[in-house]
Amino acid sequence: MKLPDFFPIARPLARPQIRSLLGALTLFLGVSAFAHEGDVNSYGCHLNNENNSRGPCHCHRLTPDDHTKQEACDDLQPDLSNAEVKGEPFPRWRGIRVEYETECTDYKSRLYSYARYADLNIALELEAWYAPYEDVCYEDEFDVQIEHMVARKEAHVSGMCAEDEGTRLQFSSDLDNLTLASGPVNQRKSNDDAADWLPDHNECWYVFRTMNLKRKYDLSIDPAERDALQEVLASCSFDDVVLQVPQDCKDEFQLESDD
Repeated sequence: MKLPDFFPIARPLARPQIRSLLGALTLFLGVSAFAHEGDVNSYGCHLNNENNSRGPCHCHRLTPDDHTKQEACDDLQPDLSNAEVKGEPFPRWRGIRVEYETECTDYKSRLYSYARYADLNIALELEAWYAPYEDVCYEDEFDVQIEHMVARKEAHVSGMCAEDEGTRLQFSSDLDNLTLASGPVNQRKSNDDAADWLPDHNECWYVFRTMNLKRKYDLSIDPAERDALQEVLASCSFDDVVLQVPQDCKDEFQLESDD
């Protein structure tokens, strides 16, 4: 039986028509996938509201190594869980235990030793001798010090005192918790948490990294620290929690040669 000429299946499409159809289909699917209230930012994530700064958030095009992007989205959403856990004095806040600090064993810095050349590893990760708390580029390693974002003593009284030696050493050398700071800033921060000290620059990034570290090692925050973290987080956009090292810092970055 011969189909009439107007029947769409009866007339094979020419190659250019097929390409045009596939192109239109791809465009349609692409627009549909990203058709949300909030604009997708440079990281492929967005918050679904008018000013793209608060509200439900999700990421597109995530790879297995992009978990940090989704964590940033999660932390910028309103926390509605308030999960109560039996035996804990306060509901958990964004997956973090809320408890008053306690020192189950005496703190000794030698229990939290870290690699001698950790500053070089930090600089390599930042691609610069860059101090985020100050937003300043320095010339070399002699201008900066290794800074634990969650201080070792702060971690100790937040639950790390009950961990074994391997976990303490892993924490103290964890690049997720290490950055660079000038001597005066490092000393000023000392063992303080967010309730007592916040950086002058990259505040949202600092808060986000602190929260991730507390979750990663199941460390607690006290109510004052929780309130301080929440106050900062309330004003953060997605881009704020991702550290942007100035390009001129990267361009000037050099490591001393042994030659």
